[in-house]
Amino acid sequence: MAKNPKEFPEYSENELLDTARKFAKKASDLNPTGIISILSAANSLFIVGLHDIAVESYEKALRVAPIHQVT
Repeated sequence: MAKNPKEFPEYSENELLDTARKFAKKASDLNPTGIISILSAANSLFIVGLHDIAVESYEKALRVAPIHQVT
C-alpha cells in the first residue's frame, strides 16, 4: 500500500515531486518495456500529485501492452 506523501516529512513538497519524477524516469529507463515498472512509476507520480506526468506513463503502458479483446 502506498504511503501518503505527507508521511515523508524529511522531504519538502518540491523535493518530493523532484524525487518522484527522478525515480519514475529511472524505472522507465531501466526497463522501458516492463509494464510493472511503467505502472509503478505512474502510480507513484499520481500519488504525489503529478497527474499529467502520471497520465503520460499510463499511456506509455497502453502502448507497451495494449488491451486485447477476447473473442
